[in-house]
Amino acid sequence: MNQNLLYRLPRMKNLRYDLSHVSEFQYFIFTNGNFIYVATLELYSVEYCAQRDFKFLGVFDKNTSSWKIQLKPYEKFSNFHGCELVFGKNRFVNDFFSYFEKKVIELENEILGLFNDLIQIMAKEFNFTIYYQIYHNDPRTGDFVMMELGGIQNKFPNVIFQSQPQLFMVIDDDKQITSQIYHQTRIFLVSPGPRYTMYEKLYLPFDNMIWILLIVTFFTAFIVILIVNKMSQNKKASIYGKNVQHAGLNVLGTFFGISQPRLPTNFFARTILINFIFFCLVIRTAYQGVLFEFMGQEMRRPTITKISDLWEQNFEVFYLTGTEYLIEQIEGHEKMNLKPVSEMDFAYIYEENVNNDFAKVAFYYNDIITKVSYIIKWPVLKEKDITFFFGLSFPLNHFFYPLTDKVLPWLHSAGIIEHSINFHSDYLQEKADPKIFEPEVLTLSALSYGFYIWLGTLTFSILVFFIEFIKGEIEKNRVIKRKIKFAKVHPVMSFAAAKKWPKMETMRKFYLLKESLN
Repeated sequence: MNQNLLYRLPRMKNLRYDLSHVSEFQYFIFTNGNFIYVATLELYSVEYCAQRDFKFLGVFDKNTSSWKIQLKPYEKFSNFHGCELVFGKNRFVNDFFSYFEKKVIELENEILGLFNDLIQIMAKEFNFTIYYQIYHNDPRTGDFVMMELGGIQNKFPNVIFQSQPQLFMVIDDDKQITSQIYHQTRIFLVSPGPRYTMYEKLYLPFDNMIWILLIVTFFTAFIVILIVNKMSQNKKASIYGKNVQHAGLNVLGTFFGISQPRLPTNFFARTILINFIFFCLVIRTAYQGVLFEFMGQEMRRPTITKISDLWEQNFEVFYLTGTEYLIEQIEGHEKMNLKPVSEMDFAYIYEENVNNDFAKVAFYYNDIITKVSYIIKWPVLKEKDITFFFGLSFPLNHFFYPLTDKVLPWLHSAGIIEHSINFHSDYLQEKADPKIFEPEVLTLSALSYGFYIWLGTLTFSILVFFIEFIKGEIEKNRVIKRKIKFAKVHPVMSFAAAKKWPKMETMRKFYLLKESLN
């Protein structure tokens, strides 16, 4: 209703009026001789709460042509005399603004957040009692619908705190928006890319440059070994150590932490060995530490990085119903595959797509969700989006609007609002994700790639063993056949030849014995 609407009433002497249909925002003019009285209705008084009664605002004296102001229009709401005000709260939405905390002892839901902090401060300032009316997203009992019906105490809410972007405060004629209470940056949360395989996780702890340097290091070491193997035994002993037959295996053993019983005698070679052992210790420890963390996490490949990728790769973009005016501020929004959803559907859509290998799903939401939501592990597009400044929204001419707008500036200057937002955001973030990484018991699935590699190398070793065994048997048979052939060609050997080749003499005798038996 228009708060400037005035009713001219006759003299009040011996008159009674039905005031049930009259709003507290309507004003009345009474005349009495040379005086004109301006009055309004007051709902809250010392004796009665929510009982309508006249409250005189001012008196105009015709003789002096002057006003005597007794009460400014909104000062009638500066003291509610301890009366109860009903505040509406949506049951589902939980963010730093307002959320529910279940008590352990009383088993009741307590409302916390900036919403409650602000109401508690205003309750002390304007002397009223707080009562919360909780709603459950039923469209027939929507918050603003209930308030527009004009309900009274304990039935419908007197006050609904609803935040709105301030850039629309002039466009919307049905609402009033207070001064800024906080700001938000709208962001795109995108589904992570495909999962890394268990073998790819072995590569992830180091970047490409470190792997290249490791390959160069070992390649250089094996080149040096090939060069040293061409030297004399004394030089090899001074570099490798005495009786070292396989220097290449010693290099690999040092890298994996195997002790070296034989050390070089040369001081320079020992210095290089000590430096190499320290280098391997650092590399091995760093690799094992990062690999252990990766084993307990679900690793995903990098996803898109630009807003334009949303329509180029045909992502489904979900946004809250009623926030079309926000997404329309984005350049290229008409190319996106946009789908409006309710607040309750966000959790369902997330659960439906979180286990997909690559869902191609994005959410358009505010940056607060990265702290207080179940979607905190989803990547955020780094490309900057629009920042909106938000105030509290009230229906036009609502009595709580000037009170709130009066309190907000000094709450900002005192840092109370910033402290409240940071406190509740940090609390919800800790509650949703208390630790960045919590070690878990390693299962067979987490270590499966290690077992697979071990089985693969074991199978390869067995295969090499059989190949060498078969090759040795073939070579042995070939030598026996060659010796038998030699014995046939030279049936009689001299004593000197038999002494020189005793095995050949044995083969000759074996052949002669075989011939005699035949």
